[in-house]
Amino acid sequence: MRIRRLTIGRFGHFADAVLPLETGPERGLRVIYGPNEAGKTTVLHAVRHLLFGFPVRSPYNFLYDYGSFELTAELEFSSGERAEVRRVKGQGQTLFARVTGTGEEGDERWLRRRLGEPTEELFANVFGFSLAELADEERSLGTDVRDALYGGSLGAVNLEGIRKRLASEMEALMKPSPTATRPPVNAVLSQYRKLTGSLSAATVQAPAFEHLQEQLRTAESAASACRERVSALRRRQALLDRAARALPRQALRRARAAELESLVVPRGFDTSCSARFEEAVARAAALEREREQLEQQRQRVAQELSGVEVDTRLMGLQDRIVALFGGMDRARDAERDLPLRIDERAALERQIQDDLTSLRPGTAASQLSRFAPKTPLRLRFDELVREAEQLEKQRRDRAGRAAELRERIRLADQRLAELGPAEDLTAIEALFEEQAEDEGHRQALEQGRTLLKRLDTRLAAARRRLDPPCSQLETAHNLLVPRVEQVEAMEREWAGIDRELSQAQDRRAEALARLREAEADLREVDQKHLPTPEGLTEARAHRERGWQLIRRAWLAGEDVTEDAAAYADDSDLATAYEAAVAAADGCADELRKHANEVAERARIALELERRKEAARAADQAILEAQERREKWTARWRAMWERCPFEPDSPTVMRAWLKDHAALVELMNDREGQALEVDRHARAVAAYEAQVRHALDDAEAPLADLLQRARRRLAEHRERESRRAAESERRESDAVALQAVERDLALLDEESRKWNTRWSAVTDELSLPVGIAPADAASTIRGLDGTRQHADRVRELTQRIDQMESALREFADEAADLARAAMPEAEGARPQEIAEQLHAALLRTLQAAEKRTQLQARQDDQEAALAAKSLEIQQWQRAASELLALAEAQDEAAFREVAARAARAEELRHEIDRLDRELREIRAEGSEDDLDALLAQCDLAAIVDERQRVENELEAAEAAGEKANQEVGQARSALERIDGGTGAAAIREDIQATLAELRSHAERYAVLAVARKLLDDEVTRFAVQHQPELLTRAGAVFAHMTGGRYSGLSRLLDERGTIMAIRPGGDQLAPWQLSTGAAQQLYLALRLAYVQHYCARSEPLPLIMDDVLVNFDDARARATLHTLAELSPEIQVLFFTCHPHLVELARSVVPGLTPIEIPAPVGGQ
Repeated sequence: MRIRRLTIGRFGHFADAVLPLETGPERGLRVIYGPNEAGKTTVLHAVRHLLFGFPVRSPYNFLYDYGSFELTAELEFSSGERAEVRRVKGQGQTLFARVTGTGEEGDERWLRRRLGEPTEELFANVFGFSLAELADEERSLGTDVRDALYGGSLGAVNLEGIRKRLASEMEALMKPSPTATRPPVNAVLSQYRKLTGSLSAATVQAPAFEHLQEQLRTAESAASACRERVSALRRRQALLDRAARALPRQALRRARAAELESLVVPRGFDTSCSARFEEAVARAAALEREREQLEQQRQRVAQELSGVEVDTRLMGLQDRIVALFGGMDRARDAERDLPLRIDERAALERQIQDDLTSLRPGTAASQLSRFAPKTPLRLRFDELVREAEQLEKQRRDRAGRAAELRERIRLADQRLAELGPAEDLTAIEALFEEQAEDEGHRQALEQGRTLLKRLDTRLAAARRRLDPPCSQLETAHNLLVPRVEQVEAMEREWAGIDRELSQAQDRRAEALARLREAEADLREVDQKHLPTPEGLTEARAHRERGWQLIRRAWLAGEDVTEDAAAYADDSDLATAYEAAVAAADGCADELRKHANEVAERARIALELERRKEAARAADQAILEAQERREKWTARWRAMWERCPFEPDSPTVMRAWLKDHAALVELMNDREGQALEVDRHARAVAAYEAQVRHALDDAEAPLADLLQRARRRLAEHRERESRRAAESERRESDAVALQAVERDLALLDEESRKWNTRWSAVTDELSLPVGIAPADAASTIRGLDGTRQHADRVRELTQRIDQMESALREFADEAADLARAAMPEAEGARPQEIAEQLHAALLRTLQAAEKRTQLQARQDDQEAALAAKSLEIQQWQRAASELLALAEAQDEAAFREVAARAARAEELRHEIDRLDRELREIRAEGSEDDLDALLAQCDLAAIVDERQRVENELEAAEAAGEKANQEVGQARSALERIDGGTGAAAIREDIQATLAELRSHAERYAVLAVARKLLDDEVTRFAVQHQPELLTRAGAVFAHMTGGRYSGLSRLLDERGTIMAIRPGGDQLAPWQLSTGAAQQLYLALRLAYVQHYCARSEPLPLIMDDVLVNFDDARARATLHTLAELSPEIQVLFFTCHPHLVELARSVVPGLTPIEIPAPVGGQ
């Protein structure tokens, strides 16, 4: 959107001031020039209020009240459409728009939609701003620009904080230095290297070692054979247990199957047949009782039906009787209304004759149709009457307007005479031509002094940031400090020494920790309670008691309920026995597992001595590292000996060097700014001397002299403005008067034509010659009323004929019906005949309805009787079929068969349960082995064999325990000969160390992958998203600064700090830049955002109020060049009071013509 013309009607100092901003098709940079107090800020606020409305209170009401505020502009949108927009201050609708060409009207909402819904905050912060907003740095950017720079990245997530937490956790697990020992991974790696070295150094006596290995293999082979024998016996024991449970179930199944075979039940008869038979007998009896009740009801209805009679003659004439009765009301109305209608017709005929005699003598009623409203003659008459009224009204209006214009012209001539001749004030105007440049110097002087104060504040802050401090600024400027490279080298050396010391301390802490662990392990082994052979014997005895109870119950058939309850507590005997077997086996296994405890204790004691030696070595390393740190400290202090303070750590002093460089740069900026302030002060003094000389007044204050001259010039301008406006209004009124006089001449001609047509129409209507239109219209309206009376007479005649005919037809129909259906009523009045026939018909209809209902009930009852009989037969047939199925002659025989069927069903369910239990027992192991055992043995043989297997199992377990003891002894001897070096213990420690290393490595890998993914995603996102705004702003900033800075970047910290990048790669924050450079940075950000916004929405005009004051000529020229490049796509309005900036703009845009701000009513 572009503002082609802005008119400030009443606002601030302005009254009807016009700014032509786009006068032709060419588009380019627009420079608006005006001295201080000319109204540049007022124009900026006027544009803002035009687009977004006036605030409730405004500082611009010092000349005009709020109600007179008015702004008008011609806007051109990017689509090419133009509109006139007017803004006023008030309640309700304050914006009025009209689209050029189409006439479409719009309001506030219309304008907002056309502009793309921008906010006033966005316009004030980005599109319309002054030096004050630019100097406010980041605070004035507004939320839209900050969101585009910061919020559009990865939200409010603190990426740098996440990265630091990941790095911290990774470093807590492992440091990359090979000498680090404190983090867990470094400590484990160090321990692993020590253990592998110890294992390498261990030596073994070969012959004795091989002999002991052979003994170990023999003992392990014997132990393995024992384990296999125990396993085989346990499998046989489990098979015998299954057979003992299966045999009783097989016997019971055979008995139940034999009983089932003996029961005789007819084929197809089951337990459901009994219930079905009983239901059929009961249902047949109940239905028989219901059938008898229905028969009684049917007989009562037949008797009632025989007493109902219906008159068939009346039924045949039903429709005619009903129609006759319905016409009674109409017949009565006709008899009552007929005399009234005849009287009304006679009265209207008399009225018509009287009207014709008074209005139009000699005219018959039949001739009234020619005056009807829709006839061509009547239409011409009505049109001429309307034209006469319009011509008279126009003649009165034009005559009044002509008189008004003549009076206005007379008054305008009088006011022009009162203004007197024009006055020449060229000399005073020439005096103010140089005031703008002086005001520029004064403003620059004031701003320069303000900048000096800010620089002094920043210098003080930068000096306070120096820690260690410098006592004098001159000392800081000339201070001989080490190079950054030297400090970084010393920092790396310090970090190496610190790492070595930290690693030595870590090794000592680790050695002491492992020493305490070895001592704790030794105490733990000494205090450990191992399983005993007595416990194993007790568990086996408990198992044997359970087996004896099972033998007594299953083999001997004894009642062991009480003994089993005491043995099994709350569970059944079989479950308790299985638990006892598992407990005895577990006790034996636990006893074998702890055979190596004695050998383990010796290994722990040896490891204890080894760890004491490691602690002493770590103490020695700590002393060596502390000595190297003292030497480094002496060299570090010597490096800073020419500085008047004691140096801090390398990290702190590296930051100090950066702050010191920033301080020196600020000192250089302040020196340059002081020279600029002195230049402006000399220019201000020279202009003051020139003014006093020109006005020949050396005593009065300069401001008073300029104010007197300004007032006289303002009065002159106001008087000339009034003279021009008055002359323009007089000329406009004179032109309007000529147009009104032409209109009056045309009206006279129209009147002559009308008179000709009026004479013709009145002749055709036989109206008097020269009759006035009003009189003629009154006569025609009277004839219209008479014609309406004649129309009413015709309607009444037709209505009277219809009523007489209806009365005759009603009487004839009544007589005919009386003769046909009620001869006794002949001779009565037609209404009485209709009433008697209708009453008789109602009685006949009621009798017919009752007969119909009784007949329907009788039919329903007969159908129900037939259905009941059929249902009774069906239930009786079902009972007979069930008797035949049971092969029984009567109900008693049927119930005996049903009892046998119920017992057979119970036996089948029990056999199914036994089959299911037998299948479960078979599924516990091999079915073939179980079937073979069941086929060969009875229950007594199975019990005997199980006792034998139990005895063999105990013997095999005892042999296995002995073999395991021999294996433990062989391993202990082998470990002892594997030297006093403890090779076996070292191997176990190596495995434990590797397991611990694996756990830490997995966590470290997760953190490393997470950090890599985060870095990659941040890099990808920065490449894809940041260049759209930040890269563009960096390019603009580089162009503005003449290449002193190469671009911009953003830190991924909590604030998202914008950094200025120097060609060498150094980055400076905004507070480390000079004032001019900082303002150039924030101007570049605004220009980049303007391009970003306007590429996606309707472009808004970019308006800047003297924002280049602190730019040198080179940077100002580069900025103006950037603005000129933007101007073909975005309207750029650059306000300034400095002539040298106007000349710079002309050098950038050849042919540029500045637009001067119109003179306000008074000074700004």
